[in-house]
Amino acid sequence: MNRRSTPQKQQDQRRFPVIVRVKMPDDGFGKQLNEIHDWLREQCGNDGYAVHSDNQPGNEAMAIYLNDPTLAVGVVERFDLIVS
Repeated sequence: MNRRSTPQKQQDQRRFPVIVRVKMPDDGFGKQLNEIHDWLREQCGNDGYAVHSDNQPGNEAMAIYLNDPTLAVGVVERFDLIVS
């Protein structure tokens, strides 16, 4: 019998209570994506956050999973992100 493990995105949804869904800019994130990851690592540590794609019909987005709502506000304000 084969067993499947739970996909990482589902594990992160259970692990992190705060989810920020960010709309993808029309021209993509470009270098800003690396800057977002660097900021998250500085503020949250390597395993204090997760990032996954969060595409919905007609809306390309990413989801940032966090433990602290103040960090969610911080990343949105720091990078002027559009929350979807």
